[in-house]
Amino acid sequence: KMISGSRPGSVAPLWMARLVQFDWEKEFQRCLDNAIYLEKRLVEAGCTQCFRNYLNVFFPKPSCALCDRHQLMTVCQQSQVIVLGHVARGHLNVFIDEYTEEMGDIFASQLNY
Repeated sequence: KMISGSRPGSVAPLWMARLVQFDWEKEFQRCLDNAIYLEKRLVEAGCTQCFRNYLNVFFPKPSCALCDRHQLMTVCQQSQVIVLGHVARGHLNVFIDEYTEEMGDIFASQLNY
């Protein structure tokens, strides 16, 4: 038997309290709507390699500076956003504007093939 000590003991009671604070179905639907919105906006901007898997939206990796600024998870040449409850449309719009400005020339060159 093992004991996992990766979290402080106070986390469990806090999560139990949060379970009754929210309408989790409504919260999940809001996150899903935001993920769909992000995917749609990136595709409209010309990001042909963008796809979504539930709350995860995958797309080509931008610069390290943009990854750091928006805390993107990146593996090889792929980045992703996991749209959780703290992510609002305003956050997504700022990211979309910065991402498409940076990647616009790359998207345009992909369309010319």
